[in-house]
Amino acid sequence: MLPPAPSDYEELNARHAEAGELVVVGIDDRGRDIALAPAAALAWSHMQEASQQEDVRPRILSGFRSVARQAEIMADMLESGISLEEVLHRLAYPGFSEHHTGRAIDFASSDPRYLRVTFDETAEYAWLCAHARDFGFFLSYPRDSEHLFEPGHWFLR
Repeated sequence: MLPPAPSDYEELNARHAEAGELVVVGIDDRGRDIALAPAAALAWSHMQEASQQEDVRPRILSGFRSVARQAEIMADMLESGISLEEVLHRLAYPGFSEHHTGRAIDFASSDPRYLRVTFDETAEYAWLCAHARDFGFFLSYPRDSEHLFEPGHWFLR
């Protein structure tokens, strides 16, 4: 069982409901389906086609994540000795993640030399910064946000 979120957590963070309908758009590195809400899947399809025309190939690490899966990830982090404060700096409390909506995508580079933490040094990141808005996607956690900078996390608004 997870510890409760801090008392002001809900005041500072938006709740996100789980998507009701999902479309599989790929397979992750562990062989699991990557699913998105239909609107996000369609926007991703158009964005992927446009990026490939410029020889840029962002790949999806993750999409939809259920509230239950978010709780499992958080529990694993806490069990490994990471404090709740640090976990909440890296991960939204279950019920508050944009991934629950099926409209959030975590991107990575097609070049394996770049890890998630250096994704902002890639052609894929530069392309997303220049073009993702054209498809409705926005960087959720830019450098100047109160959250940890996540260059790979984009959300369809």
